[in-house]
Formats: sequence, C-alpha cells, structure tokens
Amino acid sequence: MKRVPVCLFEDRRDCALGVRLLVLSAQTHEPTWHFHTFLRNFDESELDWLSSQPNVIIRTEILTDQQGWNVKPCLLRQLLTETSDVVLWCDSDIILASAVSPILDAINPATFIATEEYGWGRTKGSKLRTTGWGFEEARPIRVTVNSCFMRMNVSHLSLLHAWEDCLARTYYREAQTSSWDLRPPYFIGDQDALTALLASAGFAKIPLHLLKSGVDIAQCFEEDGYTVQDRLFNALKRRVPPLVHAQGGKPWVKGKRANFQQLSPYGPIASPHLKRAS
Repeated sequence: MKRVPVCLFEDRRDCALGVRLLVLSAQTHEPTWHFHTFLRNFDESELDWLSSQPNVIIRTEILTDQQGWNVKPCLLRQLLTETSDVVLWCDSDIILASAVSPILDAINPATFIATEEYGWGRTKGSKLRTTGWGFEEARPIRVTVNSCFMRMNVSHLSLLHAWEDCLARTYYREAQTSSWDLRPPYFIGDQDALTALLASAGFAKIPLHLLKSGVDIAQCFEEDGYTVQDRLFNALKRRVPPLVHAQGGKPWVKGKRANFQQLSPYGPIASPHLKRAS
C-alpha cells in the first residue's frame, strides 16, 4: 500500500503524550499514514519511543526560525518538494476516532483541503482577514479556515510560498509577541493569513474543500467548540467525527476549565491507546 506522508510538528514537551496518541490512533485507523515528525525540545526518551514506531520518520532539519504554528507552510513546502506527492498536515492535538481517508479519497487531489473553525467562533469568515492583510477578496468564505488538518499537492506550492511570506512579515511577527487575545483578529495566527489568501484574488481559483466542523471534525474548544447540537446529531447517527481536535486546553494537562476537557470525546477515544502510549 502506498504511504501517505503526514507532516507533524511539535515544540511543547507537555504535548508529547498527544503526539504519541495521534501516532497510535493512526496505526489503528490509517495504517498508510507515515508521520514526518519535526520536533523541538523533546528529550531522548521521547525520540526513542517515536523512532520505534513503524509509522514515524524523525526529521531533524527544520529549515525555519519560526515558532509554533507558524512553521506550517515552510515544513509543508519542504516535504512537498521532497515527495512531489499529496501531503497531509495534522496538528499534534488531533486524535483519530475512525478512518478519514474515505472522505479525502472522494475529493479531487487538486483540491486544497482544510477544516472549518469551530462553529461559534467570533469574528468569523474571510472579509475581516482579507481586508486586514490588504488583499482584494474574490471568494468570500463564510467561516474562518482552521489549519489543524490539511491536504495539498505540488499544485499548491505557490499558495504555501505566499503563506510563508505573510507569516514572515514584520507587522505579523510583532503581533505574535502579544497575548493572542490582544492581537487583531487577522493576525491571531497562521490560519487567519491562510483564510485571507484563499479568499483573495490571487488564490480564489484554487479548488477548496473545508471539512465540516461537528461532522467531519470535532473542534473541541470549550463551550464554543463541539456543541450540544453537534453531539446530539452524532449520537443519532451513532458516530463520532473521524477527527477529534483538542483545541485550547489539552486533555492530558490539568487546566483551569477541566470540565470542558472531561466532556470532550478525546478522552474516551484515547483510552484504548493509553497503555501503549505510556
């Protein structure tokens, strides 16, 4: 079976358990996925565990000085240039509840895939972001694009170059030095720039598909994320979205609002993998 390269990055040591759980859940549900794992600040024991997994390739060359989520376009461009194939991005705080490939395989490879931001997100959509970045809007997007999970191929390299350029701009990098809630909505993070680009005249012709929040992916961001309505819909269908994203507080880190973490489907999905992840 053909391997599917998946780009994975993490620089927070307290998220090491999330990396392990993602890798193990993919072994169960997406055995063709092979994680090109770019890590910073991980100790030898973590690297040894990951190196022992059949679906992990440890990568040491991180060709950017960007931090956190801002590494995405550079690492994706690096991996696409090497493989000349379809590449996935998966945030380390995602876990697989079931296979997502039936959804992806039904979508043309030339289509750029990302996800919808959680349903109740404030200042939603592309208009505010294209305006903030100084772009002409040619394809209005009603929701903000979430970059936690993406699929692309070499036809999207120009988009990745433009995205990388946006994240390198001085005024964006200066905004990143402030607390996220003090930043302009269009400079909060990488996905605001991506939303602006995908809606702009320069990239509006790129076919775009956003995985639906609450259906294809559970965006578990406290009370604003995986809503009661989403849960009732999926309970009737006797299903959980194949992708479960632990946005905000992490289930493996004791946080101030632990009740929302306890209500997340992430914990029950992770439970079968915990023994192997320890």
